[in-house]
Amino acid sequence: MKRSMTLLFFGMVLFVLGAEADVLLLNNGDRISGTLLTVDGGTVHISTPYAGEISLPLEMVTAIETEGTRAVAFSDATIREGTLAQEEGCVGIRIEEAFHAVPSCEITALAATREELDAVLHPPAPRKWSGTVDLGLVLRNGNTDTTDVNFAAGLERAGKRNTLCFDFEAVYGSTDDILNTRRYQSDVQWQYYLREQLYLHFLGLIERDDGRKLDLRLQGGLGLGYDFIDNDKRTLSADFGVTYTHEKWEPFTPWDRTAMRDSIRGAAYDDMYTALLDIGNGVVNTPRDVLDLLHGILGDLRDPLRDYTSSTEGYVNLRLGVSYSQQIFRATTLSEEFVLMPNLNEIGEFRAVSELALTTPLSDALSLSTSLKTEYDSMADERGVERWDNTLMTQLSYRF
Repeated sequence: MKRSMTLLFFGMVLFVLGAEADVLLLNNGDRISGTLLTVDGGTVHISTPYAGEISLPLEMVTAIETEGTRAVAFSDATIREGTLAQEEGCVGIRIEEAFHAVPSCEITALAATREELDAVLHPPAPRKWSGTVDLGLVLRNGNTDTTDVNFAAGLERAGKRNTLCFDFEAVYGSTDDILNTRRYQSDVQWQYYLREQLYLHFLGLIERDDGRKLDLRLQGGLGLGYDFIDNDKRTLSADFGVTYTHEKWEPFTPWDRTAMRDSIRGAAYDDMYTALLDIGNGVVNTPRDVLDLLHGILGDLRDPLRDYTSSTEGYVNLRLGVSYSQQIFRATTLSEEFVLMPNLNEIGEFRAVSELALTTPLSDALSLSTSLKTEYDSMADERGVERWDNTLMTQLSYRF
């Protein structure tokens, strides 16, 4: 019984290998069986049942054998449709009953049909502009009514040696009809490749985050980056540069400002009532004392927040960035972008931003992503806000 199962197994293996009729004969004597896909740019692409798709330089191939007809372009600019074969030690192409000896090195392109071959020989010009639109929405009703909306858009122009990217993001959130999140950010990045993997990059950023009392942040800088890994399944790049940052900070969030204004005015009305009683009772009886007393009270009523002003600061900081992506399932990609910005004016102070995302395509243009963005500011305590700020978002992305 065991011997019968073994013979059956080997028979199935031979059947599968035999079904793969296309064969590549290599100059080192190896033989690769599979389904021949294309020859393009001096590279042969063949799909095998044991190793998936394999790509080899055409110069490694001494002969190509196909069971079915292929459309083949040769170095003399001719295009022929036939079966590649090896007969009596000669390699060539069989067209109907005639065999034409042509070395494999004379093949410049190959495809299953003439239409597909034309697409290989004359590929459409790559699009210079592309973009994305993202939309995320979270609604919760019950003990707490919460609304969080995230909108983002990006535009990219790819050149031969450079890439220009524009991005915009807006986040709005409210809880029980009270605004608690309002953030806007727009940035531009330009990369110019000095060599194949080494690039120069420029970045500019405009940001506002009312929840962190940030009224305005302007940032611009230059740096160098390097692509360590760049393939279909994995990418890894890092950059280093210097930026200048200008910030304007408010003493309150917009929703706290109204509460503080009402509180100071309420206290001023109480003080006015007490002051009038003191004047009527003769406690304050000189005109100068009356004016001094009313001056502060009237000032609080007219401009309750006059003693609170915004602050501005500018500083130079380093920028250390790392970007990584990894295909973890058949189509799902895990990505991480981390930026560390030490402050060169205040040694020991720094900002850090991390964005971890999991993206799954739903169609050619539509994808679903879940991201966690974490920001840390070591000087947040001085501004009366939390050092850590976390945003978890699930959103749909449309690429065009």
